[in-house]
Amino acid sequence: EISECLVGSEMCIRDRFKSDVGYLMSHTFLYSIYFNFRYLPFRQAKYFPIIIRNTKIIGRPKITIECNNCYFGMIKVGEVGYNLWATKKSILTFWDNGCIIFRGDCKLANSCHLRVLRSGCLTFGNNFYSSSNLNVHCADSMTFGNNVTLGWNCTLTDTDYHHYYDNIKKKLSRPNNPIFIGDNCWLGFSCIVTKGSILNNHTIVGAGSVISCNFTDSNIIIKGNPAQIVRRDVSIDEKKFW
Repeated sequence: EISECLVGSEMCIRDRFKSDVGYLMSHTFLYSIYFNFRYLPFRQAKYFPIIIRNTKIIGRPKITIECNNCYFGMIKVGEVGYNLWATKKSILTFWDNGCIIFRGDCKLANSCHLRVLRSGCLTFGNNFYSSSNLNVHCADSMTFGNNVTLGWNCTLTDTDYHHYYDNIKKKLSRPNNPIFIGDNCWLGFSCIVTKGSILNNHTIVGAGSVISCNFTDSNIIIKGNPAQIVRRDVSIDEKKFW
């Protein structure tokens, strides 16, 4: 009985140690060091361009930085955003050959969930910012241009995840369709963007809107469910945005 207790105690200590190490690695710079040198080429990793805080990684990340000048902290995941009550871990999930491409500065606030499936490719342009609770599901292609800002609780998905059978056309549906968000776009909080959607440059999306089609016009404000154009000839001045 004594030996069984000792074995049980050792297991508890070992499990507690693993838990504590995992906690420290996810909350300190140590994990960022590991992540950079594990998933980036040395010529980029040595600058520690990716800082990860309070984030869980599932799968094998495929990360590419398409930028001439890497610098410390240019990409931050799990940073505390303005939505301070969102305190859950961020989660990055990679299936098979799914990849994320960064083309410059990128800030993902706390409690974000990015899921890149199979051959999906998620691309962030320069100067991307998302507030808390971003929810992204990429099974095909999702591209954000430069200077894109997302409010909290936004959801973007280029997949339905499931097929249905069209009895008239006698064929299965296509569950995936790319999403493209142009330069200088701003999505208010709680927006939903579904597969096949396109937003052209300088598009402002009202809070709570649902986008499920293409908006080829630029310099517009859209809102509603489904989203519709409510104003034209507008633009975002990055210097005055904040």
